[in-house]
Amino acid sequence: MKNKYAYTTLQEKRKNTQRKKVIKHDITKRMIDYLENRYDMRFNTVLGCTEMRRLGSSEDFRTVDERARNTIAIKARLDGIDVWDKDVKRYTDSYMVRSFNPVSDFIQSVRGKWDRINRIEALASCLPTDTREWTGWFHTWFLGMVAQWMRLSGTHGNSVAPLLISPQGYRKSTFCKLLLPPQLDWGYNDNLLIEEKKNTLLAMSQYLLINIDEFNAVSQKVQEGFLKNVLQLADVKIKRPYGKHPMLLPRMASFIATANMTDVLTDPSGCRRFIAVTLTAPIRLPRSVDYTQLYAQAVDELEAGKRYWFNDAETRAIMEHNQRYQRRNPLESFFFDSFALPATASEGEYMTATRIFTLIRQRVGTQPGLNNLCHFGRMLSNIDGLQSKHTLRGTEYLVLPRV
Repeated sequence: MKNKYAYTTLQEKRKNTQRKKVIKHDITKRMIDYLENRYDMRFNTVLGCTEMRRLGSSEDFRTVDERARNTIAIKARLDGIDVWDKDVKRYTDSYMVRSFNPVSDFIQSVRGKWDRINRIEALASCLPTDTREWTGWFHTWFLGMVAQWMRLSGTHGNSVAPLLISPQGYRKSTFCKLLLPPQLDWGYNDNLLIEEKKNTLLAMSQYLLINIDEFNAVSQKVQEGFLKNVLQLADVKIKRPYGKHPMLLPRMASFIATANMTDVLTDPSGCRRFIAVTLTAPIRLPRSVDYTQLYAQAVDELEAGKRYWFNDAETRAIMEHNQRYQRRNPLESFFFDSFALPATASEGEYMTATRIFTLIRQRVGTQPGLNNLCHFGRMLSNIDGLQSKHTLRGTEYLVLPRV
């Protein structure tokens, strides 16, 4: 015969368990009601964090960090809700918090408002420079920056960066920061150490515009390797702080750079990645920028199908323009002092490496480093933009002798 007291005890245990579940569910519901009635929360999909402000207020959102969660938990307990900070964290890190993309929200706010005035090139003209193509090149780059935010291309990133060159005090950094509207000024970064690969990749998913300040201090190794690679990325694979697994995150950031020296580009094959311009005077900063119209123009032009990348002709023009900023070894200097790179065969002629080598030696005589034909041939094969073809005489290069 079964012990009736044991049966009663089992029933009591089940009732107690059920009662605890009801109490726990009730506390969870009360906590959710408490949070939703007092705070406006959103998950920032760009920064990858939850933000909050008091419900109904117009104050800025701030990140829900450990200190904020502890404060919320203490206030909730003072109001009679028996919750802990881990309960609040469980809510703030859940899908119950609405998602919010600040960039998409800004783009939507300006869509369809353009008054047809070309404010992008007007902004570019604030930079005094003797480069005639600057305003048009800046226009294309600016569209590429906004296209990056709008994720118009899932295969290519905005792979070109303006490089502003002048002495100190020409307001280069101020102009760069001026490019972002107040709503997105959190997305500007000018103190990133580009050599730190992990931080750079993470910044590319969390910021909108990265200014590589003092570009002339970037080492040749970084220019020719890591930097050239990241400029063309469409997405970045990175493990976020405190994350357990690597994530493929959309790249948001475009790049711009400033320098105080002219011979700053060390990689011939990477010079297509920069629009280097020398400022002839301090930048004439506008008194104000109509950001609604500036970005409304970009959105309107992009949605109308305007090109936001550089075509082959523009890329060749940029590379030709950038030759004056190239930091070359003696062999490259001898070559570019004697030859230019024509765009078509009708503008130049094909020559073998031996013929080019001989003409340079006839022009400059015997010079240190100009005594090894094999080394010279390898140097020619690595010059970006130098067209070549294979003939019975070997590899021939398309060059234009300088007078």
